[in-house]
Amino acid sequence: MLLKHGVVLREHLSRGQRDRRNIRLFSQTLAPVLVFVSMCLAQVPSAPQLQADSVALEPAKQDDKWGYVDQAGKFIIPPQFEFAGRFSEGLAAVERDKRFGYIDRDAHLVIPPRYFGARPFKDGFAWVMTRKPWTPLGKGEFGSALFGQVTCIDHSGREVLPPFSAEHVSDFSEGLAAVRPGKISGGCSQKVGYLNTRGEWSIKPQFDEGRDFSEGLAAVNQGARCHGGGKWGYIDKDGTLIIPIQYDYAGRFKQGRACVEEAKEWKLIDTKGNATPIEKDKCLRWTQNH
Repeated sequence: MLLKHGVVLREHLSRGQRDRRNIRLFSQTLAPVLVFVSMCLAQVPSAPQLQADSVALEPAKQDDKWGYVDQAGKFIIPPQFEFAGRFSEGLAAVERDKRFGYIDRDAHLVIPPRYFGARPFKDGFAWVMTRKPWTPLGKGEFGSALFGQVTCIDHSGREVLPPFSAEHVSDFSEGLAAVRPGKISGGCSQKVGYLNTRGEWSIKPQFDEGRDFSEGLAAVNQGARCHGGGKWGYIDKDGTLIIPIQYDYAGRFKQGRACVEEAKEWKLIDTKGNATPIEKDKCLRWTQNH
């Protein structure tokens, strides 16, 4: 019996020695990892650095070239572009040698100039023109742009969908963009639908006009003719009509309310269509201030 207990005791002792050895080895292995993590954390920019990186840069022109100035009017990026757009999501569209690309705040060409037009980034994507349109009557008031093609790109310059002809494209908002396909830029021969960020029709073209999504709803029009007339209502992201098409004007939802006009009466409505009468100026001002 003693021998049996002695064996058990030795087993406990040897197990304890193994545990202490394993703990020592684990500590030796973990120590370099903790040092590496500490070094990485030490390299994370502090709040003031992040704020400094976000200082606003505005396009400015000098001697027929565009660059970017800070709030004091000092050129941070020297004038060197034929066109310079505003920064959005850390990138700005610029034109060089009659082609558009995108730079970062250090003036590095993140996306090389290869497009015939470029929109600002929004929700991670930007529309670009991949084929120059034909303008047989010029670009004036009575001119028209034919057969141009567009696509949208992400921050790396990857094209999300094959180039296609469109009469109008809007910026992505809440993952969807109102698009009117067609061969005449600015035309109104086709219906409006909504593309998602995979380049698929989430809502097939079926409306005469369509506005951006905001708070899960978008104003759509039935009956408009070349951007005028018709009535407005609101759909959700499935294309389901949530608020009936009955308004002469319909704004975007902000803080749960939208400004609308119905039978010459201005109202603020909620997401269920419940309305509160309001003066026109106050209604439009409320929209602008929110």
